[in-house]
Amino acid sequence: MKIFGDVTDTEKSAAAEIEEMENILNSNKRKLSSSRMAKGYVCLVYEWYRIGMEEEGNRLLLKIEQVSPNYFQRHLHKHMAEDKTYEDLIKNLFVQFVFLLTNKPQQFIPVFTAIRAP
Repeated sequence: MKIFGDVTDTEKSAAAEIEEMENILNSNKRKLSSSRMAKGYVCLVYEWYRIGMEEEGNRLLLKIEQVSPNYFQRHLHKHMAEDKTYEDLIKNLFVQFVFLLTNKPQQFIPVFTAIRAP
């Protein structure tokens, strides 16, 4: 992954950690169900957005749809009900989505359309 722009050392370190977590998740895909993989990717999407790297978050949103088609319609609510921390993460991610749709629609609408989120 190429990091560009005004990126602090802390953000560079966070990006490296997120990449490592994605690599670990990818290497365990045979051990996890597709919905659990998608849940892991959603957590990484949140982390990418948190450090302001929406492009990487958007990339993973599309990957979620490939790994677990219709995850956002079928499994998301179940995972939120099972895990309060995950529910809070999703609520925070929703706020970030609203911000992106309001301030950067040209960047986010194609991804939002592709995942067909409810």
